[in-house]
Amino acid sequence: MFLSQLSGQQVSVVSSSTQQPPSLHVSCDHAFHQLNLCVLFILNEMCLFFTALQGNDDWTVTCTSSNVCSLRGSTVDISCTFKYPEKQHDLSTTVLETLWFSKEDRNHKPVDLLSDADYTGRVESSCGEISCIGSSCNRKCTLSIRDLRQSDSAVYNFRFKTNQPGGEHTANPGVALSVTDLQVKVSRQGNWTNLECDSMCANATIIWYNNGQRVTQRRSYWVYMNSFNSYSCAVEGYERLHSPSVSIMALFLKYSSGLPGNSCNRVSYPTRTMCVLQGTSVDISCTYSHPQYAKLYYKYWFKWRGNQEPSDLQSDSEYERRAEYPVEETGRSTLRITDLRDTDSAEYCFKFETSKHEWKGSLHGTTLTVTGLSVEVTPVATVTEGQRVTLTCITSCPLADKPSYIWYQNNGSVNGSENPENQLVLDPVGPQHAGSYSCSVRNYPHLRSPEETLTVQYAPKTPSVSVSPSGEIAEGSSVTLSCSSDANPAANYTWFKEHDDSVGESGQNYTIINITSEHGGHYYCHAHNAIGHQKSTSLFIFLKDQSSSQTTVAVKTVAVLLVTMVIFLLIFLWMSSTQQPPSLHVSCDHAFHQLNLCVLFILNEMCLFFTALQGNDDWTVTCTSSNVCSLRGSTVDISCTFKYPEKQHDLSTTVLETLWFTEEDRNQTPVDLLSDADYTGRVESSCGEISCIGSSCNRKCTLSIRDLRQSDSAVYNFRFKTNQPGGEHTANPGVALNVTDLQVKVSLQDNKANLECDSMCANATIIWYINGQYLAQGRSYWDYINSINSYSCAVEGYKRLHSPSVCIQGNNCNRVSYPTRTMCVLQGTSVDISCTYSHPPDDKLYYTYWFKWRANQKPSDLQADSEYEGRVKYPVEETGRSTLRITDLRHTDSAEYRFTFKISYHEWKGSLHGTTLTVTGLRVEVTPVATVTEGQRVTLTCITSCPLADKPSYIWYQNNGPVTGSENPENQLVLDPVGPQHAGSYSCSVRNYPHLRSPEETLTVQCTMNAPKTPSVSVSPSGEIAEGSSVTLSCSSDANPAANYTWFKEHDDSVGESGQNYTITNFTSELGGHYYCHARNAIGRHNSTLLFINVTGQSSSLTTVAVGTVAVLLVTMVIFLLIFLWMRRKRASRKACGQRGRPDTGEGSLPDPEYDDILHLTNRSSPAAQRKPIEEQDDIHNATIHISHSEDQEVPHCWADSPDQSDHTKQACGFPSFWLSAAVQGCVPIVRLPRFTSPFLLNL
Repeated sequence: MFLSQLSGQQVSVVSSSTQQPPSLHVSCDHAFHQLNLCVLFILNEMCLFFTALQGNDDWTVTCTSSNVCSLRGSTVDISCTFKYPEKQHDLSTTVLETLWFSKEDRNHKPVDLLSDADYTGRVESSCGEISCIGSSCNRKCTLSIRDLRQSDSAVYNFRFKTNQPGGEHTANPGVALSVTDLQVKVSRQGNWTNLECDSMCANATIIWYNNGQRVTQRRSYWVYMNSFNSYSCAVEGYERLHSPSVSIMALFLKYSSGLPGNSCNRVSYPTRTMCVLQGTSVDISCTYSHPQYAKLYYKYWFKWRGNQEPSDLQSDSEYERRAEYPVEETGRSTLRITDLRDTDSAEYCFKFETSKHEWKGSLHGTTLTVTGLSVEVTPVATVTEGQRVTLTCITSCPLADKPSYIWYQNNGSVNGSENPENQLVLDPVGPQHAGSYSCSVRNYPHLRSPEETLTVQYAPKTPSVSVSPSGEIAEGSSVTLSCSSDANPAANYTWFKEHDDSVGESGQNYTIINITSEHGGHYYCHAHNAIGHQKSTSLFIFLKDQSSSQTTVAVKTVAVLLVTMVIFLLIFLWMSSTQQPPSLHVSCDHAFHQLNLCVLFILNEMCLFFTALQGNDDWTVTCTSSNVCSLRGSTVDISCTFKYPEKQHDLSTTVLETLWFTEEDRNQTPVDLLSDADYTGRVESSCGEISCIGSSCNRKCTLSIRDLRQSDSAVYNFRFKTNQPGGEHTANPGVALNVTDLQVKVSLQDNKANLECDSMCANATIIWYINGQYLAQGRSYWDYINSINSYSCAVEGYKRLHSPSVCIQGNNCNRVSYPTRTMCVLQGTSVDISCTYSHPPDDKLYYTYWFKWRANQKPSDLQADSEYEGRVKYPVEETGRSTLRITDLRHTDSAEYRFTFKISYHEWKGSLHGTTLTVTGLRVEVTPVATVTEGQRVTLTCITSCPLADKPSYIWYQNNGPVTGSENPENQLVLDPVGPQHAGSYSCSVRNYPHLRSPEETLTVQCTMNAPKTPSVSVSPSGEIAEGSSVTLSCSSDANPAANYTWFKEHDDSVGESGQNYTITNFTSELGGHYYCHARNAIGRHNSTLLFINVTGQSSSLTTVAVGTVAVLLVTMVIFLLIFLWMRRKRASRKACGQRGRPDTGEGSLPDPEYDDILHLTNRSSPAAQRKPIEEQDDIHNATIHISHSEDQEVPHCWADSPDQSDHTKQACGFPSFWLSAAVQGCVPIVRLPRFTSPFLLNL
């Protein structure tokens, strides 16, 4: 039920939601506990029902007025007070949101006025304190709208939302706002005229002005019919928003004779308020008139300063060289102020005096507000990682034309930040977003706001830990553990030892002095700050044992050598006295072989098939738009995002290539746009960071095309390729690009002409120019047919790409056209820049000249510019055509050049963009790098900063001499393969300018690089070394680049000398032992064999005894071992002869061709693996086979080695060879028998 009560202008809105009493159906048992249950249930439902009914009167929204009327350009405040219960259902009421809106979106959701683009910079919402009386609370909220426009007329609604169920309430009805203008209505009665100030706003006090001077205060005003004065009215309190001035005599002449009535004294300002950026310039204009019989003495602009006498701005020292009056038309005056400052914010008025009247300028003129830019960070400038941060570029007033904004982080522009919104949203914010931010308006990138610092706090990342010194730690030494972690604020550190609660040291470094064996173990650090904490990985500290004596070391060394020698001796004797491992021949059924062949084939094919099918839904390419329309000469960005699985079939996905293309070659291979000659120097491709969420990854790639041409209209496709099988995907459909020009279409209707800006690109904001000066915005424009003006149009944001100027009738209007908008010319050459111009033939031409466009500076003739002295001239010109020639071009000549002329009644200002000249040099770029290895592919590219015209041919030079056959229209020199003969200095030039070479770029070619071979070592002097003498160890290894050497002594970490030679002076017994050197370069490393150095006459007696004892034991064991093996061989020979006869009568086992076929099938997907030597193959698994012997089992005959049988064709008894050696990628593991397998090791 809604109750509305209107009392005066007070509207009270009560919103409620009634509920019907619940239908209670109770089935109660005769038992007592059931009766209690029913009673409790009924009481509970009745309580909830009456609670729902109670207190609905506590929810109200009351607005101060249901209807508000305000003047265009003024400010209006609309207020509403809302009321709500402090508590309901034992839940305290909290106001979650307040909202002002005038319209809803497609989903019927209110559009917040604060985020409505039509109100940007003009609205503010504020709420007062909450006031609670008894159990009810209320709060007042106010909406302020500045610089009201006619389009602001609407019904404004207020809504608030709470945490209570259904606690969302809206004012009903809202507040109806009417925005109106003031108009003077004239009605004649005899010789008198009644003037009435017409406005939709009633009950306003009206003020009247006569010739700009205040005369009276009343609703209407009577004047005599033949008055030459002008009259206007205003509402008290809003005097600056006065009506346009009207002339009684003008109206009389218009109605009586049909003559135009411009003969009264009046001044009109088309724009009442202006908001302009500090540092730029502004044009403030007005129209004025006076009786034709009155002579005009003077006219000027002045700054309104209350009761001070007006003074001409051009003579004001505050505006020296900054205020000027451009050449004016009759009845129109313009004030131009350059290099605007904060102090220029004021009201500017126009004044003139004739022989009959002086216009005092009491009527309000144009109010100028000069604003700077500032950055506001929401919610605060110091945030935590993961929050949402909004940066807003703020001005004190809304700038005209809704400009685009550019954002900068740490003085670099933020990619993709240019947009018509003045906000940069970082969601979620991360450490990479921290820094100093500033903003600028697109057309004024040099006028940046002061920087605002954004601080992003985040928890410590995974700490890295280290120990000094590294490796094994000697007992008694000192050890320092270090921990570091990226964190903001800086992390605090605490050290812990696993399974030891006694360690809990604080600090980034933890030092243990006089370390003992008890200190060994795993250590880790804990990094923490106010945001979070992180634990490092464990760091293991190992202590080296120092208790072994020299005797113990010697005995252990001899013992190890003894055991090694015995093992090798046993292997040698066994190999020489026994036969090779038997070749096991299996006579198996043919069907068994075929079955195995089929099984392997099916398994392999199924694996490949399901690999191709798996995960196709994870492969996508999505482009931002399927159709793009851009202007010729502009730059377009086309973006596509591709998605792929992070891993598939245990193979991590790697993106190998990204490619943009529009066409394919004869082999249906895409032609990369980066290598397409039609796009040379105009395209760039870039890809963002890879983002992985869950098991899926995506990446955005952007293609930028500069200086668009009509021929660029095409469908652009994006393709990416990965290392997965079938992992190549293309966007479908691609992005269709339409490149269009602007044209002004003229259609005549009666005595007027309708001008329309024709373009294929829809929904563009059109800007109109008249005689090269900014005129207005709109899709079309109307003018009289007999106009001598020229018109052109442009799209906002692309003003330099304006249409050609057109005349409404004939070709004799005022206009300038530039046939070429952009030019790229080589430094040191010359250029001709031309234009065509026209003007009415009856007007005398005073002068013409070219100038270099310098923002906010007056044009000056280039021939008089000292920067161009002796380099600029205007060749003999044809009528209506002018040419600028600049010789000896320099980098500083890169600029925009415009043409201007002056005739009797007009001066072409040159505001329309002219021809932009870019002067470029040449430079050589070497790909991949300037230092390469022999055999690589090297590409040298002759680069310019912009594409030169006419696709010139290039000449290459090596060591100042031309490279034979290098002259071609391509700007690249390819060396494939590169060799030592290609090393040297390279430069390039354009064919017609061989003297203008690029700076030289040096190409270094290194011979084929290889890791060090096994180093050879020597000692000088050789043999036994006498104690006290000098010894030199030498090491050499074949390597490229040359190896570095380090010397080590076995079991002694104290030696680590660098250098090819290592000299030991005063050699002692402690220095004796095994030495080796370590050779390394950038490709690899290698250790030498051991070099033993013996010192004579100084061995200890204890060591000698120990070594001698071990040697005697060694000889004894070897003798007994030889006797045992000889006897065993003799018995084995006798047994073999008794069973098989002579060993040389055995038959060799031939390879089975069926198994060869299987090997060929299963290895077809990996030919490289077949060719790879066995020694180089990884992960070789040795399989052993156990052969059981039973009475019922036939043991296959095993053959001895046959001269026709190779290791690769031998078969194990009972098993086909392909089960032991076949390798199917991804399906069957690789299994191979060892080359030499002892029979007693064949035990599976």
